[in-house]
Amino acid sequence: MEKHYIVCLKENKLSNTVNLDNFVLKSGEKSSLAEYLRKLTDRAKKMGFEVKSGITEDGRVFTRFENSCKIMKLWFCNKSQAKSMLVEI
Repeated sequence: MEKHYIVCLKENKLSNTVNLDNFVLKSGEKSSLAEYLRKLTDRAKKMGFEVKSGITEDGRVFTRFENSCKIMKLWFCNKSQAKSMLVEI
């Protein structure tokens, strides 16, 4: 079974800073990560975050959480996609 990854990037809108280091938020089987991402999305909506989802041109599924001061982007990736976003896994 191929391992999948949720890769995260955080931005702070108030200070206009971006954490340039993507990091792996969680890794594991595709089905368990999909369930984790759904729960995370539901929790973010309850906390007042605007949630947007889609698919990038290279096939990565992304979810973007945004409120008045923070932006968090998550990508649901396989290993090769995650490697292209990270220095090392």
